Amino acid sequence: MQEARKFEYESSWDQTRNMMALIANIVRDPKKTPAFKPSDFKRLSWDGDVERVEVEIPTPERIEYLKRRFGATIKKKNGK
Repeated sequence: MQEARKFEYESSWDQTRNMMALIANIVRDPKKTPAFKPSDFKRLSWDGDVERVEVEIPTPERIEYLKRRFGATIKKKNGK
């Protein structure tokens, strides 16, 4: 019974902290501050279980395709 109450309590906090992170990320300056995560606002029991996912670095061919597709210049972080 106590575990069910804890889960219900944390589930309601999960939605709230996701909204808090969303709003904070909308108004933040991306050049000055990193993106906020929901766990920055409230840690929950399942936060330690999050698995990190590797992200593929786009190939030059993919970058060229995106440039043609969206018609914008895509710059790398170092400005090149």
